[in-house]
Amino acid sequence: MLFLTNLYTVSFLTDVLLNQEIEFMMEIFDYLTGRGGMLILGLFVVIVVLYNKIRTRNYFKRPSGKRKK
Repeated sequence: MLFLTNLYTVSFLTDVLLNQEIEFMMEIFDYLTGRGGMLILGLFVVIVVLYNKIRTRNYFKRPSGKRKK
């Protein structure tokens, strides 16, 4: 009987944890598809643009990147 009680408790706890995990994933999905997702996308675009700008600037600073006369 004790085994069945423990099994029921474990089953109940896993159900609760799975429901919390699903709710957490849904909150993340709602955040990414809403205004928060646009902010993250904008941040990603800014980082990519700045990275490319810095990379090209460093390319022209290096002597090996310049044209030789």
